[in-house]
Amino acid sequence: MLSKFKTKTKNIFLDKFTKKINSNNKEKFSIILSPSLYWLKKINLSVNLREVKKLLPSIFEDILPEGVYSYFVYKEGDEYIAFAYEDKKILELLREKNIPLSNISSIHLAQTELQNLSMPVKVNENEVIYVKDNIILLGFKEWFDDVKELSLDDITLSNKKIRIKQYGGNLIDTKHLYKISFILGLLIFILIVQIFILNNKIGKIETKKDELFQKYHLKPTMIQNLSILESYKEIFNKQLKLRKVVGEILKLKLDKNEKIISIKYAGNLILVKIKGIGNDKQAKSVIDFLNKENIKFTYNFIKNQMNIEVKI
Repeated sequence: MLSKFKTKTKNIFLDKFTKKINSNNKEKFSIILSPSLYWLKKINLSVNLREVKKLLPSIFEDILPEGVYSYFVYKEGDEYIAFAYEDKKILELLREKNIPLSNISSIHLAQTELQNLSMPVKVNENEVIYVKDNIILLGFKEWFDDVKELSLDDITLSNKKIRIKQYGGNLIDTKHLYKISFILGLLIFILIVQIFILNNKIGKIETKKDELFQKYHLKPTMIQNLSILESYKEIFNKQLKLRKVVGEILKLKLDKNEKIISIKYAGNLILVKIKGIGNDKQAKSVIDFLNKENIKFTYNFIKNQMNIEVKI
């Protein structure tokens, strides 16, 4: 018979003197933060908890050093107990003590978990925590005659947990995060508007295209029309070459007894017949002129006639 055992979560008191943890990846921890890692204020305000949370940055601004802070608050009797803490400082200390974030089940404050201390408790070689006016304080060991060792094994943790903000390994000020979110939201809105405008323009272009296709009796697809365009380009280029070759032939300077008697176009060939030229010597001026004009041709003689073929 197989049985499953729930992994026990180990409670750790965290301060700068906490020893490094040698743990396996399966071990889980609940962290209790030393008073040295947070600031505390008691508040008497006749507003609800939601409103108090909004006021926390202003409430602490006169005592906090420069930094990026997160806040936590709960009500106790007629008072609010408010806290401020630096996420970055806590994260750096966790890494220093070799406590993986993935192994942390919860993070608590000494104020919420250790209020029932009956006497000062030693947390490191020089310091103790003790209760005064229902506040957990950190003090020097020599202030007290009787001090006992800290034991967290039998502590039942409360549901008062804090969250450590971490984004891709880097801390971001919540105000900055709101600004970034606002800018991203604005960019998304602009992008949606641009897409709407673009789609509207595309629709108008498609309508114009359909009108042009109908007006000029074009084929229904661009591939068909491009194919027709290529065939027209080929015809146009042939016509240009034909005009050029014929124009140059008509410029030939012939002797009185030499005469062009025929120019025909058939099967991509221009056929020219010149009467009065019966050999290469007589044809020299014609050959030189056509070569000068970069016209590729072949020729032959039949009796007293020069026959020229130019391929288009």
